[in-house]
Amino acid sequence: MLEDMPIRQLAMMSGGAMTPAVVAGLVEMMNGHYLRGLKKMKG
Repeated sequence: MLEDMPIRQLAMMSGGAMTPAVVAGLVEMMNGHYLRGLKKMKG
C-alpha cells in the first residue's frame, strides 16, 4: 500500500510528525537538490 501512495500523503498520515515542508524538502533531496531540500525543510 505504501509503495503506491503519493509522497505528499506521508505528511497527512504521519499525525503531525512530518510537515508538508519536510516532505517537499525530501522530494528536492531525492531529485538531487540537497541544499535546496534542506532550505525547504528549515523554513
